[in-house]
Amino acid sequence: MANLLDSVEELASSVQSYTTKAIMLARVQFTEILAVGISDLIGSIWTFITFSLCILSLTIGMALYIGDLLKKNYLGFLVMAGFYLIVFIVVKLFLLKSIKSKIQNRVIIKIMQKH
Repeated sequence: MANLLDSVEELASSVQSYTTKAIMLARVQFTEILAVGISDLIGSIWTFITFSLCILSLTIGMALYIGDLLKKNYLGFLVMAGFYLIVFIVVKLFLLKSIKSKIQNRVIIKIMQKH
C-alpha cells in the first residue's frame, strides 16, 4: 500500500512539474510571437509613414505643376483629388477583397510560423 502511495505522489509531482514547464513554455512562445508581431508592426508603420510622406510630397508637387499648367493652383489640387477619388473607387470596388484576404493570410502565417 505504501508503494502505491509513493507511486501516486511521484506521479502527482511529475504532473505538477510537467504542467509548470508547459505553462512556462507557452509563456515563452507567446512572448516570442508577441515580440515578432510588434517588431513587424513597428517596421510596417515606419514604412507606411515614410511611403505616405513621399506620396504626399509627390502629390503636392504634381498638384502645383498641374496648377501652373492650368494657370490656377487650386485646379491642380482638384485634379489630384479627382485622381485619388478614382483610385479609391477602383480599389474599393475591385481590389478590396483581394487585399483583405492577402493581409489576413499573412497575419495567420506569421502567428502560426515557428521560429
